[in-house]
Amino acid sequence: MRAVGVLCLQLFDEGKSPEIKDELKKISTDDYARLDWGKGPKESLYGWYYATQCMFQKQGVSWQKWNRKFQAVLIKNQHKEGYWQYTPSGGHYESAGDDLSKKVYATTLCSLMLTVYYRYLPSTGLGFTVKGHDEKDDAGDDEAVDLL
Repeated sequence: MRAVGVLCLQLFDEGKSPEIKDELKKISTDDYARLDWGKGPKESLYGWYYATQCMFQKQGVSWQKWNRKFQAVLIKNQHKEGYWQYTPSGGHYESAGDDLSKKVYATTLCSLMLTVYYRYLPSTGLGFTVKGHDEKDDAGDDEAVDLL
């Protein structure tokens, strides 16, 4: 639940507050070290989902490092039919629901993690630039757009 609290503070523009600096460091070091499908969170992928959100909001090297690693872990463990099935040893999640429910739950959280930067803007207050299609110009030239 640490990551949920950190994300809430980040979204309330408290991302640099002393209260969460230590927690962000734990996420970017301790949680990063545990980004291993076979040794993931005991309860569910829920922790990884919120940790991914925190690192995205933090941006910088921490986000780049986290993004590369968690994407590689998820892609490596995606079933050839497109879903994920995550059943950690121990914890409450292992006995929660039937196989289909577990697949839906895991696939939902993995998909949300992989699309975090398509759904949210970082709330760093530093500005964010995206290259994209200029709607006024049908030629398709890339142009930087300041979104904040």
